[in-house]
Amino acid sequence: MLGGGKMNVVFLTNSSRRIVSFLSATLIAVCLWPQGAGAQATNFYWTNTINSGWSTAANWTNGAPASGGQTNYVLNFGAPATYTSTNDLGDGFVLNGLNITTGVGVVTLAGNSLVFTNNGTIAPSINFNAGANSAIGNNLVFGATTTNNISSITRFNGVISGAGGLIKSGAAALMLTSNNTYSGGTIINGGTLYVGASGANGSLGTGDVTINSGGLLLFQRTTAATVSNNIAGVGAVSQRGDAATWVTTLSGNNTYTGDTSVYGGSMLIITGTNSGGGTINVGYTNAAGANSILKIQGGSVSSSTFYVGAGFGVNGLTGTVYQASNATVGVNVSVVLGQAANSYGEYHMDGGTLNTGYIDFGNTSNAIGRFYQTTGTVVVSSSINVGRVAGGYGEYHMDGGALNVGQPIYLGYASGTTGRFYQTAGTVTAATVNVVLGSSTNSYGEYHMDGGTLNANAITFGNLPGATGRFYQTTGTVSAGVSVNLGQVAGGYGEYHLDGGTLKPTSLYLGYASGTTGRFYQTAGTLNATNSVYVGASGYGEYYLYGGTLNSTGDVILGLYSNTKGVFTMTNGQLNARSLFVGRPNGGPTNTAGYYYQSGGTTFVTNLYIGGVGGATTTTNTYGYFAVSNGTFTANVFNSLAGSYSSTGQMYLGQGSLVNLPAFPTARGSNSYADITFDGGTLSPTAASTTYLQGLDHAYLTTNGAIFSVQSGKDIMVQQVLENAAGQAGTLTKTGGGSLLLSATNTYTGVTVINNGELTLDLDNALPSTGAVFINGSGARYNLNTLTTVTNGAIALDGGGIISNGTLVGSSYAMSNGTVYARLAGAGALTKGGAGTVTLMNANTYSGGTTVSNGVLQLGVDNALPTTTTLYVDSLGTVDLNGKNQTLAG
Repeated sequence: MLGGGKMNVVFLTNSSRRIVSFLSATLIAVCLWPQGAGAQATNFYWTNTINSGWSTAANWTNGAPASGGQTNYVLNFGAPATYTSTNDLGDGFVLNGLNITTGVGVVTLAGNSLVFTNNGTIAPSINFNAGANSAIGNNLVFGATTTNNISSITRFNGVISGAGGLIKSGAAALMLTSNNTYSGGTIINGGTLYVGASGANGSLGTGDVTINSGGLLLFQRTTAATVSNNIAGVGAVSQRGDAATWVTTLSGNNTYTGDTSVYGGSMLIITGTNSGGGTINVGYTNAAGANSILKIQGGSVSSSTFYVGAGFGVNGLTGTVYQASNATVGVNVSVVLGQAANSYGEYHMDGGTLNTGYIDFGNTSNAIGRFYQTTGTVVVSSSINVGRVAGGYGEYHMDGGALNVGQPIYLGYASGTTGRFYQTAGTVTAATVNVVLGSSTNSYGEYHMDGGTLNANAITFGNLPGATGRFYQTTGTVSAGVSVNLGQVAGGYGEYHLDGGTLKPTSLYLGYASGTTGRFYQTAGTLNATNSVYVGASGYGEYYLYGGTLNSTGDVILGLYSNTKGVFTMTNGQLNARSLFVGRPNGGPTNTAGYYYQSGGTTFVTNLYIGGVGGATTTTNTYGYFAVSNGTFTANVFNSLAGSYSSTGQMYLGQGSLVNLPAFPTARGSNSYADITFDGGTLSPTAASTTYLQGLDHAYLTTNGAIFSVQSGKDIMVQQVLENAAGQAGTLTKTGGGSLLLSATNTYTGVTVINNGELTLDLDNALPSTGAVFINGSGARYNLNTLTTVTNGAIALDGGGIISNGTLVGSSYAMSNGTVYARLAGAGALTKGGAGTVTLMNANTYSGGTTVSNGVLQLGVDNALPTTTTLYVDSLGTVDLNGKNQTLAG
C-alpha cells in the first residue's frame, strides 16, 4: 500500500481476451507524495483510456472521488493513451495534487473547476509528463501557491483565480491561455511560461513575478495586453507574435536581469521600469523578414547589450525600437543595429535619454542598421561604429536633440562597409575625439550636414588605403578644434562639399598624407580657418571655390611638402587670408607644385608667395602657377616670385581680371625662372614704386594685352621688357589717373592705348617703332619726357588727351580732340577729324600733308603747321589761327 492507496487488479475485455495490468508504486513514481502535517493523502488512479467522466467509479482503481473533492485528494492519470477526462463531480472540486504522467498520451482535463489547496503543510502541486499539448481546460482556483512541475508542453486553458500563486518548474513549456486573476504571484524556476498561446487571451495573475535561472516568461497573444506585475529574478522575458497587433505592455517596476527579446513581428511596449540590465533582443530568432517592435514609452530601461535586428541563428530578421520623450535607456556595452546576416535594425530616438558604451551599425555581412533621432539626448561613452563588420551598412539620422560621444564616430568602420550620417538639426559633440569618414580599407563614410551643429576634435577622411570619405554641408555649423584632414592615410580619399552654413576648422588639410587625395568644393557658406588651409599637404589637394567665403587667419598653402601638388580653383566668392603660398614655403622639400586659378570672385591676402620663398636654398624644384582670368585679386605685400632654389614662378592675367599688387620682388632663387603673361588682365599697383616690375625672365603680352591701372599717387616705373607672346602682337593699355613710366626697350608690336593718366617714356625706344599709339580721354597724357626722338607707328588723339614734351615721329597722326605739346616730326601726315578741337602747341616739322575734314584745328604757337605742308580744309573743317602767325609755302 502506497500513500494510503490500494493495489487493484483491473480486467479489461477486448474480444475475449483479458489483459491484466498491475499498477504499482514502481511504475508511478509521482505517487510518492511528500509527508507532512495534515491528513494522509488519498490517491485516485485513472484507468480508462477513452473519454469519460470522473463520477464513473470504474474509471478509477479505487472508486470515484467524492463529489466536491477533499483537501487531501491526489488525482493520478497515467494510462498511456489520448483521451479527455471530465470533472463531473461538481464545481469547485477540491484537491491537493494532480499528476498526469501518460508519457506520449495526450490528456485533456475538462469539466467543472478545480480548487488547489494545502493539505496541512503540504502545498498543492501539478505534475505533467504527457504528450505534447496536453491541457487542463478546467478553471483553476489556486487557494494556495501551487507548484507546476512541467515535463511536457502543457496548456492551462481555464481561468486561474484565487489567492495562491503559481510556481512553474520543469524544462517544458506551460501555456496560460486565459485571462487569469490569481493574486499570489508567479515564480518560474525553469522552462518557459507562456502568457497566451497564439490566441486572443492569456495573462498572469496580479502578484509579482520572479524568474529564476533557466526560466523564461514569454508573451504570445494576438491582442494587446498590459502587464503591470513587477518582474524580478535572473531569468528572461520574451514577446513573440506574427504581427504588430500582438502587443504586450510592461508597466511594472521590473528588475529581472535576464534577456528581454521581441521577435516574430510582435510588439513589446515598456512604460514602467526595466532596471535589471540584461541583454535586449529586438528581432530575435523566428521567421525571417518579420518586423519586431519595442516601444519604450516611459520609465527607464537598463541593458548590458541592446540588439535590434538581433537574429541569432536566423538571417533576415528586422527589429525596430521607439523611445519616447519621457524614457531613459542605459546600455552598459553597446546598442547593435543589424546583428545577423541580412538583418535590419532601426532605433527611433524621439526624446528622453540614451546612455550607452557603443552604437554599432551593420554588425555582420549585409546587415543594416539605422538610428533616427528627433530630440532627446544620446550619450555614447565609447564610439559610434557605422558599418561595424565587413559587408555591413549603417545610417544615423539626427533631426534634433543632442549626441555626445567620448570616442570617435566612425562612418564605414570596417573594411568593405558603408556608413552615413544625416544631420538636419541638433548638436553633435565629439570635442575631444574625431569624426572618421572611411575608417578601414575599402570602406566608405559620408556625412550630410543640413542643419544643427557638429563640434569635433578633428574630421578625417580616408583613414586607410582604399577608404573614401565625403562630407556634404548645406547649412549649420561644423567646428573642428584641431583640423579637417581629407586623405588621412596613404591610399585614402576625401571630399568636402560646402554649399552653405559655416565650417570652422583650426586647420584644413587636402591630401593630408603622402599618397592621398583631398578635394574641397565650396559653392556657398563660410569657411573660417583659425590656422591655415593646406591644399596638397603631403599628398594631392584641390580646392574649388565657386561661391561663399574662405577666411584663413593663417595661410593658404598650395603644395606643402615634397612631391605634393595643390590646386586652387576660384570662379566666384571671396578668399581672405594672411598669406597665399603658390608652391611650398621655406623648409626643404623638393618637387612641390602649387596652382592658383581665379576666374571670378574677390581675393585679399596680406602676403603673396609664388614658387617658393625668397632666399630659400634648401627648397628645390618648387613650381608656382598664378592665374587670374577674371575677378579681383589683392595682395598687400608681394614677398616672393620664384624665390627658392631651382624654382619656377609663372603668372597669368586674363581678360576681366583686376590684380592689385605692390612692387614685384626682384630677388630670385638660384637657377630659378619667372615670367608673367598679360592676356587682357589689369595690373594695378597698390603703392608708388620706381622698381615696380623688373627682373623677370619674360613679360609676355598677347593681342588682348596688358592693362596697367595706375591710380593717382601710385606712380610706378616698369623696367621689365614687355614682349609679344608667341605668335601674337602684344598690346598695352594705360588707365587710372597716375603715371606709368616705361624704362625698358619694349618689343611688343601691337597698339598702345592711353585712356587715363600719364604714360611716360624713359627711353626713345621704350615703345616699339611700329605700334600705333592711341591717346583717349581728357585725362590721358602721352609724355615723351623731353626725349629727342620717339618713333612710333600711327598716332591717334581723342577725347581731350595730351601729347607732351619731346619730339614724336609717327607714321601718321589722326587727331580728333586734344592738345599736342610735343613736336610732331617724320614723314607722316596729320588728319583732323571729328567735331572736337585739336590745339598744336609746338612748331611741328612733319613732312606730310595736313587735312582738316571736321572740327577745329587750332594753332597754339606761330607756325604750328610745318611751312612745307599742304593744307586741306573740308567744308566741315576749320583752321583757327588763334591770333598766331602761320606761313605756308604752297
